[in-house]
Amino acid sequence: MIGKFDVMLTDDSGIEGKGRVWASRPFRWLFSAFTVSALGSEVTSLVLPLVAALTLNAGPVEMGALAATGSAPTFLLSLFAGMIVDRLRRQLRLMIAADLARGVLLLSLPAALAAGLLSMPLLYAVTFLLGTAVIFHETAQNTYLLQVLPRRLILDANCKLQVSYSLGEAAGPGLGGVLVQAVTAPLAILVAAVAPLASAVLLTRARTPVGDAAPRDDIPARTRLRPIAEIMDGVRALVTHPVLGSWTVWGAGSVVFLGAFEGQYLLFATRSLHLDPGAIGLVALFGAAGALPATFAIRPMSSRLPTGKSIVAGLGVSYLALLAIPLAPPAAGHPAALVAILVAARVVQTFTFTISNVQQWSLRQMSTPHALLGRVSAANRFLMGTAETLGALLGGLVSHAIGLQITLGVFAVAGALTLLPLLGRPIWKLDRLPDDGSWN
Repeated sequence: MIGKFDVMLTDDSGIEGKGRVWASRPFRWLFSAFTVSALGSEVTSLVLPLVAALTLNAGPVEMGALAATGSAPTFLLSLFAGMIVDRLRRQLRLMIAADLARGVLLLSLPAALAAGLLSMPLLYAVTFLLGTAVIFHETAQNTYLLQVLPRRLILDANCKLQVSYSLGEAAGPGLGGVLVQAVTAPLAILVAAVAPLASAVLLTRARTPVGDAAPRDDIPARTRLRPIAEIMDGVRALVTHPVLGSWTVWGAGSVVFLGAFEGQYLLFATRSLHLDPGAIGLVALFGAAGALPATFAIRPMSSRLPTGKSIVAGLGVSYLALLAIPLAPPAAGHPAALVAILVAARVVQTFTFTISNVQQWSLRQMSTPHALLGRVSAANRFLMGTAETLGALLGGLVSHAIGLQITLGVFAVAGALTLLPLLGRPIWKLDRLPDDGSWN
């Protein structure tokens, strides 16, 4: 299902005729809010488990339950969030409300500690609600971006947003660790709460020139809520799309193996490679840096290489790069060499994965009718999240049967092989992104 959405931009937008994302004042504020929010989210993702472990003395079962609580909204609410976003005429208001909710939820934890009410059940509830707010915010943002920029600039915009995400992913855990060390975990949450509140303030400046409340002609009049039918419209639009459909099916299949690999990686790094937490942190920090040069390479690559081939091949290479991890020698005797091998593997993996991910993310935004974009984005998130979770469960079973090293090697190869059916499919033949809603 291919549609065209004409973004209404007046001369007040500052972008008409300039062809640059930075020329759009609303996008500049959106980018600033996203940068602050991404950093805060990464800090929070480290600090909340530390509150459970250090302040509430949580055990393994409770820590596992906390992790499951954080991911539960993806399965329970993402499809519903897509339906709500597509029905809204004021998506920016939803994003602001979600950020305010995140800030209040985080502030409730140090307040509960001061009142002697902090407990694991409260932490579960706050974690679940935080995940819910993130899902609604991100789904709305994917759709609102097309109210801020024309389609031809979406790839460039997503590259800019990916830079913010990568910086947050690299710096956030380290900042969170420093905060916990300096002021204890509960007080670190108090600092982390500033990020979503600041993001909400910045988003108030990101209104489109005609106003966020401007009528959207692409929203059909609805007299009643039809949750199942509306959700299924989004799922069908995604899986039956001539280009996105096959990518979604086989891409989700490959994500099963990625989830399996990542679910066993830390166990392999500690038990088989004998790495200490500091070395693992260094690998994560420098490995994440591979996403930064990728974001700057995507634009020139997209003008020289066929888009579809770089999407499929980029993901395939990212899986093969992971093969270096199970093939690496243990740390005994050569710890620096081992860390160097793992960092190199992660840099290549994150570089090629980012090349693929940003382009397929843009492809979905640029080829989906605006009235369906929230539901299509939510359906993709639901399918990929489900695939990753199933992979994590599969990884545990397989590694128990055949061992960690062989399991990681098998999953890395299997992830790449799963993409082979895409060769010759419409996405493989795609020359460029459909900046006008049509295909070449």
